[in-house]
Parts: sequence; C-alpha cells; structure tokens
Amino acid sequence: MRLPYGRGSDWRYPGFIQLTRRKLAAAVLAPAAAAALPQQPRPAAPSDPLAAARANLKRNAARLAAVEVPMFAEPAFQFRP
Repeated sequence: MRLPYGRGSDWRYPGFIQLTRRKLAAAVLAPAAAAALPQQPRPAAPSDPLAAARANLKRNAARLAAVEVPMFAEPAFQFRP
C-alpha cells in the first residue's frame, strides 16, 4: 500500500519522519545524562510557614538594602498612588 507522503514511501516508514544521527543520539543519551546528575535532597518544610516567610522577607530586604543604586539610575520623579 503506497500513501502520498512523497519519495515513494510506504505506510511503515513515511517520508516525513526523518531522524538524523545527532537527534537519535540526543534522544538516547538525554535520559542517561539526566539520571547521572546527583539528586539534591529537598529541604525540610518549616514547622511554622509564616515565620519562615517573614525570615525570607527580612533576608531579601537586607540584600536589597545592601545594593548601592547610582543616582543616574533612579527616576527623576516620585511615584504616588
């Protein structure tokens, strides 16, 4: 049985399925490479999520406050609600 896929292909191997050696190697080796990566243990969930969120907020605020912003980067106007 011949189908109109082009280049005289039949139903078992249509002409539009083309797999290069590089794509085949990537498809075969990608799962093996992902399995070879060391799995890092997930951190334990905090007992008090609210306290953990507040500590995270304070830590991020301290990091942002430590960054020096040059004057030319600051806007020349104020945002008012």
